[in-house]
Amino acid sequence: MCPILPRAAAGGDPRRADFPIFSPLSPSGRGEQAATADVMLYFWLVPLLAWLFVLGAAVGSFLNVCIARLGRGKSLVWPGSRCGACFQEVRLRHNIPLVSYWWLRGRCRDCGATFSVRYFLVELFTALAFVGLYAAEIGANVHGLPGWERGGLAFLESGRFPPHAWELFAWHAALAGLLIAAAGGLLEFGRVPRGVTVVGVLLGLAGAWLFPWPWPTEAREALARVDRPLVGWVRLKADGGPMAPRRGPMPEEASWADWPLSPRPGFLPWPAWGPPPDELPAGSGRLGLVTGLVGGIVGAWLLRVAAWLAALGLGRPPLAATGGEMLLIAGTFLGWQPVLVALAVAAVLALAGRWARLPFGVWVTGGVVVSWLGWAWLGPLARPVLFHPLLMPLTVAASLALVFLAALLLRLLKAPAHAPFA
Repeated sequence: MCPILPRAAAGGDPRRADFPIFSPLSPSGRGEQAATADVMLYFWLVPLLAWLFVLGAAVGSFLNVCIARLGRGKSLVWPGSRCGACFQEVRLRHNIPLVSYWWLRGRCRDCGATFSVRYFLVELFTALAFVGLYAAEIGANVHGLPGWERGGLAFLESGRFPPHAWELFAWHAALAGLLIAAAGGLLEFGRVPRGVTVVGVLLGLAGAWLFPWPWPTEAREALARVDRPLVGWVRLKADGGPMAPRRGPMPEEASWADWPLSPRPGFLPWPAWGPPPDELPAGSGRLGLVTGLVGGIVGAWLLRVAAWLAALGLGRPPLAATGGEMLLIAGTFLGWQPVLVALAVAAVLALAGRWARLPFGVWVTGGVVVSWLGWAWLGPLARPVLFHPLLMPLTVAASLALVFLAALLLRLLKAPAHAPFA
């Protein structure tokens, strides 16, 4: 045992730690204690982030294989890595993520054929994504998971990891990798490889079943038997702060749309509906599976319906709903509510960046990331509508009607003056 490793004080707050070699009552002791905590944080954090960067680069190398082979309908297992021009096998020492591309100057060692810079960029982006994901979800606790509200850095200062941190990171790192592979396939081949979609749906549903809302929070802390919202708000313990919406127990029977609090998050941000029906109790695998299934169905069909209405308004054949696969995968991991918000964010991003001429699926990926990591702030803003049995379908229907009318208006503006309806 390292002699400077602190022990968490009673109550479980890792920031309140006892260092037996210093007196906590003296000013010098408090200063030495803080300095030791900073040393422990540095001792943990630098190697951890370096390891995550290397892990992300290795995963990015595998994602390159998925993009290149699944996009062409080839096997991931056989043959081994080889040059696409001379078909010579790539040696192990020439297959090091990030390093080999620049070592070989982006060319085959045998024939001199150039390799796409996409290989390096995917590895670098995945490595940075793994580091950023851990820093955001575990270090800063952007989701506000109960039990470590101060963030994972407070636990690292005490020489330990936050509870269930690695389960959360592994599941969401898989989502990040799938989105990168889907976007890479879309940019290179104009479509998302089917294998990426199938694996993404299966992983998302498995995780939704294993980590149903509100896990890891206890169901009794996420739901409460209260009748009047205002009375319940006063006497129920809520978390959050001035920079984050208030979250707390939700009513077991009353509508969540009129409740002054937002649901406490789990690995799944929210359940499929609130309050959950008796057949799908909170914390049950059935609720998690239904949440993932509904999210996948909404993600798979919402963009397709919008694309069909846009084509109808434009008077053209049905448009390719690029991005539907991203929403399908994200829906199984996050549920249907973040998918709806992600599509709205993607539309805004696409309008703002229309000069880039990127496939809409790329903007969908960006919208998913914004909705996913920003749900602690975006979710409470949309909650009164998303949990309202009348406003929610009316809002979706109005949004789809707006898509059709916008497409029809664009068609009329581009039509010749002598034949406005031609």
